[in-house]
Amino acid sequence: MIGLRHILSVATMVLSGQAVALTPLPPCEGEESGMFVYGARYFGTEDSGFVIEGYRNLDKDGVVGGAPGPLSELDNFNGSRIVDCGSGHFVALHGAYGEIEKVLGATEFLRGKIQVGKRFGIADVRKAARAVYGDDAFVRMVNLRETEETCACRDFFPGQWK
Repeated sequence: MIGLRHILSVATMVLSGQAVALTPLPPCEGEESGMFVYGARYFGTEDSGFVIEGYRNLDKDGVVGGAPGPLSELDNFNGSRIVDCGSGHFVALHGAYGEIEKVLGATEFLRGKIQVGKRFGIADVRKAARAVYGDDAFVRMVNLRETEETCACRDFFPGQWK
């Protein structure tokens, strides 16, 4: 009987290992435009045209985020960014992590629009970010524009890039 339990245990481990091996990697995780992006998801609603993702410097010599940024404004950057997939404009927030979409979405600049499914723009996102993080000494806000469609925008909102 012990032999049968052992065989069933090994079979269960093998089968569960195969299920993990078949799970696809998250989309759009890795280097993009000289930065490391990860954890992309919708920002606002599923039809907002905005995505949010983790955003930090590339690794260098074993140091996470140790490489310089593609622009001096992005040196020593580790945080999140919110991208308008139609225009490529984005708000990068160094030092801001977690459920930023909930925090920004609760501001007067976004809450009402998100609740009723009304379109909002990058200016609304910037106002919300300034309201939440403007006086925070640990969060730095950078406003930039991508010159090419981001991977997350291509996956979440195909065809919106202008």
